[in-house]
Amino acid sequence: MVSGSDGAVWVLEANSDHTEKIARFTSAGVTHEWSSPALYEIGSTVTLGPDGALWFTGYGHGQGATIGRITTSGHITMYPVKSVGVALEISTGPDGALWFAIEGGGVGRITMSGAITTYCPGCFGHTAQSIVGGPDGAIWITVYGQIRRITTSGGVDPKVATPRSVSPTMMTSGPDGAFWFTELGPNIGRLTTSEMVTEYPIPVEPEVAGERYPIWIAAGPDGALWFTETTHTVGQMTTAGGVNEYPISRHPFAIAGGPDRAVWFAEEGNRIGRLSAD
Repeated sequence: MVSGSDGAVWVLEANSDHTEKIARFTSAGVTHEWSSPALYEIGSTVTLGPDGALWFTGYGHGQGATIGRITTSGHITMYPVKSVGVALEISTGPDGALWFAIEGGGVGRITMSGAITTYCPGCFGHTAQSIVGGPDGAIWITVYGQIRRITTSGGVDPKVATPRSVSPTMMTSGPDGAFWFTELGPNIGRLTTSEMVTEYPIPVEPEVAGERYPIWIAAGPDGALWFTETTHTVGQMTTAGGVNEYPISRHPFAIAGGPDRAVWFAEEGNRIGRLSAD
């Protein structure tokens, strides 16, 4: 889920009839859907590219991993990633290209013209859960309970940026120039490019202790971080660590800041939710 350059919210769908589509939602409730081209399946994440189009991961039958591009008018182009089985998370990098995670470890880079380079396949041993371009000109990923740094030339920093006691999952760039991430536990973490980590707890009621934790996180239009939780809740965290929580009727998953001073989130049951950030 991501806010597009056209003032709408774009979502990748996996429907109950096993069809996969790209959907566009406006704040007025108008929806349009596009099916993937023949022989291709849509993957797991979508991001806004520097060219104003939406870029997403996919899979081409007989071709392996692919990266897809859809314009705001709905024209789709697919780019095969040779010798790579599956591409997952994708994000815009600080170098004007898109960066994506490779199943089993490693990352890939695709330019706006479709030129693809892969780096360090298998070197992490696990697939990155989240990939983010950093303000330091590098690529940062969460992988197997760690946060790691990769240069745009493909060099892997041997250091792990987070201590063993922290278990990062999803990550986003915050409005304060730091990375904010969810954890396998009732915390939201903050990481600076100098590798200073701060953890902020989210409220946990005794009867759900050990079960409640954040799932997805995104920067909102109000200068705060917004996240979804395992307990039918959407949360807001300020950059000082203050938390507000908003119960919803269904289980939420992905979340994104919208172009309309709201946050948008995906719910179970093929539903999209909207919550005003004001």
